[in-house]
Amino acid sequence: MTKKNFALAGMLLCVVAVISVFQNCQPLTAQNFAVNSESEVPGGGTTPPPGGSVTIPVNEQYFISTIRPVFQAQCITCHAEPRFVQGTAGSLAIYNYAPMRALLAAGTPSAVANNLVRKVTGAESHIGGNSCALGVVATDPVCGKIMQWYQREFPTSVAGLYGQVTSVSFNGMIYGWAMDPMNPATKIRVYFYMDGPAGTGTLIGDTLANMVDLGPYGSSYFAFQIPAAMINNRQHTLYAYLGTVAVANLSPGSPLAYAAYKRSVAGNNYFASNIQPTLTASCQECHTFTIESAFANVTSPTPADGGNATNNNFITNARGSGHPFNGCPGGINSGLCSSIQQWWQIEFGQ
Repeated sequence: MTKKNFALAGMLLCVVAVISVFQNCQPLTAQNFAVNSESEVPGGGTTPPPGGSVTIPVNEQYFISTIRPVFQAQCITCHAEPRFVQGTAGSLAIYNYAPMRALLAAGTPSAVANNLVRKVTGAESHIGGNSCALGVVATDPVCGKIMQWYQREFPTSVAGLYGQVTSVSFNGMIYGWAMDPMNPATKIRVYFYMDGPAGTGTLIGDTLANMVDLGPYGSSYFAFQIPAAMINNRQHTLYAYLGTVAVANLSPGSPLAYAAYKRSVAGNNYFASNIQPTLTASCQECHTFTIESAFANVTSPTPADGGNATNNNFITNARGSGHPFNGCPGGINSGLCSSIQQWWQIEFGQ
């Protein structure tokens, strides 16, 4: 290639590169917006979990569906692409859950004085000034939404402690978190009562909220197993108290309706005699079934959530729905499917 041809080729490559850059540089809108300050995944991390399929936590869903559009509408003048001029464009981090939640959690622990509210109102240095024209009130289109988000992220007892029971599993494991916003290093003890508040309900037990989890509450999570003697395959209500057993410390969301389930001796015996042999003979190549894993499937959905002998995950898979093997070639009332229904009736039919 001559020097002239080489120079022309180089110029052509530059033109193509510039055209490509400008073709991919679009105004920031709700329709074409994509996070690009970091690769955002649920919980604020940067690496998605194995398998590529993720479930976005409800508070992050709220940020994406409610808070981010507010920022896009209000702040796009400064916080937008293109970003060719350094030092004049606002950070795109305002469109990401993790950094905005960090601002929400910082500063004075309250819905009206946290650092995110201080930023958008101009109380802290903010080129955009005050974005809350009506003030820090529920009716303001910006600050009102941030206040709602704060209350979702940090449910607060009357006494000012943060926390809540987030779920009760089918086998009676209580999950949640609790913390003192004024003393985050102090670990909070959580007390559980069944079918009534303290004084009328039954004390189930207590635990310390000192577990580390991948979520946003650091080392303030808890997991507590309801004693087997208090699990009877029926619906109950759960009352949780944060720190001390006092009315002011009742956890937000209490009372919480739940149903927990355990296996019976008769059910264990039936499974061992009528179901386990079939699973061992027909499913061993793909699955290592235990009675624990089978029970988790036969209680999904739970009877309290509409599960029954013919719609639970165990029998659905056994029939070959979404599963490569049909263990009930004679229909739902034959073979393995018939046994699964009988097992369900033994455990939950009464």
